[in-house]
Amino acid sequence: MQTYEVTDAANHNRGGVTAEGDILVSGQQGFAWVTADGTQRDPHTGTSTDAVNCAALDTEGNVWLASSNEGLICYSSGCFASPNLAAGLTDMDINAVTAAGGRYYAAVNQGLLAFDSDWHPVQNALTRALDGVPVQSLMVDSRGRLWCGTYSELGLVRYDTGSGEIVFFNQSNGLGSTRIRVAFELRDGMVAVGTQDGLALIRGDKVVAFYDKDSGLETQSILCIVQAPDGTLLAGSAGSGIYALAQDGSITKFSYEQGLEDGVVLRILQEEDGRSAFVSAGSHLYYWADGTFRRLDGLRIGPGSIFDLYERDGKLWLLQDSGIYALDKARILAGETPYATQYGTARGLTGSLRVNTCNYMAPDGSLYLATRNGISVFDFREISAPMLKELGVQYVIIGHSERRQYFGETDETVAKRVRAALESGLEVILCVGETLEQREADITGETIAIQVKKALAGVTAEELRHIIIAYEPVWAIGTGKTATDEQANEVNHMIRELLGRLYDEKTAEATTIQYGGSMNAKNCDGLLAQPDIDGGLIGGASLKAPDFAAIVEAASK
Repeated sequence: MQTYEVTDAANHNRGGVTAEGDILVSGQQGFAWVTADGTQRDPHTGTSTDAVNCAALDTEGNVWLASSNEGLICYSSGCFASPNLAAGLTDMDINAVTAAGGRYYAAVNQGLLAFDSDWHPVQNALTRALDGVPVQSLMVDSRGRLWCGTYSELGLVRYDTGSGEIVFFNQSNGLGSTRIRVAFELRDGMVAVGTQDGLALIRGDKVVAFYDKDSGLETQSILCIVQAPDGTLLAGSAGSGIYALAQDGSITKFSYEQGLEDGVVLRILQEEDGRSAFVSAGSHLYYWADGTFRRLDGLRIGPGSIFDLYERDGKLWLLQDSGIYALDKARILAGETPYATQYGTARGLTGSLRVNTCNYMAPDGSLYLATRNGISVFDFREISAPMLKELGVQYVIIGHSERRQYFGETDETVAKRVRAALESGLEVILCVGETLEQREADITGETIAIQVKKALAGVTAEELRHIIIAYEPVWAIGTGKTATDEQANEVNHMIRELLGRLYDEKTAEATTIQYGGSMNAKNCDGLLAQPDIDGGLIGGASLKAPDFAAIVEAASK
């Protein structure tokens, strides 16, 4: 989608006009997207700055904003889904969300809501027991039991999703506070409970310890809990930094003296080695290692506190009021200023995020977010096939070597993506290829065969009509190197013979098999003249009009 610059005469900022006639307008009051028919689309981007100096729309439909104080921000559609309509949660303020015993649960100030797998409201003994009770937090332990933290005399409520047993932990049986902020299961099965007035430990059905001001907690409100590899319990407080509770009961405080400038610790995200962690405190992010804190500046995210932290695919995912920011972890630790991708209201977030909520990470990689306007579901795995179909996308590329390298895709995940794309009515371009090491080891044939077989597992001959196979030798992608005409045709012929064995000869002949390893204007004639090369999957050469025109002409012969 081509964009053209226009001038915002009022504010001397720039926007753009798309080939479809949509107008992008930027100015000192933010950003607007006006469609050709005059309606306003996504007027609120979720950006935390008002001043937008320039706006542009790229060929993938992403909106790029140049802001005065947040740098370059990219917005794209379709990253969130929402069960709010089915669940009846529209305009409802959610404190926590989770899943247990085949049910979804949402904590609100008026009680606990339960839903079936399709998000239709249901009731059980627990929802009736908590009717009208403010529920602040939710946690599911390793036995599948649901723990509900309330702000009432009921205290902490444990629900066995199998037997239906309900157990209450409050001041009547030793819990020093009934204002529950967070619950966390330790590796030995004990449950640590952060309250407004101290830290409790529960083993079985008994409160075995309660730590408050008399125990050494200067600030008694506990906001988050994790456990170090050596068993030490780390509790983030609402004013005094982090308390480390050792297995012998001793307490050590890490705060101002160690470089933590703000004592309100919202989240602790431990590294895999267990010896370091990212810490969200106040409006800053810190790296905690060797007992000291290093403030990580220059993140170019929105102002305000970081409510939650996640790490996936080499990125840190920071949750703020305006949405989710994804930043390169290595660059952050290196002291560089990483590019930040924001996922906010412009990308489908239903409502602003809130501090001290409990979000739910599902086994499939989806993150269920408690917002001020119901529940939003964010997929770290990027946009879904149904969303792409809804946007009018026809073809998707699956299995590209860079996806395998940078996003950890495997033959198994490629197969799942192929299935999802087919079921959504998308046409699939399936990429297969070998590395230089595999070619030099003379296992190109075996490597390609495994990739094809796994990707097409369960794919019928009828479904294969919607799949294009592209042979892309990894060693020839973006390197300037390319397979010889004979090498490329040899692999494509091998793929076609494999399809003949998996299906039949007629199906194999009808399948389009392309070559995609650095095809350009100079080599396209020889490659496209080969009997088993049906076309090209073009990368860099497509950005050069004369070269691409030459490839199109060669393919037309």
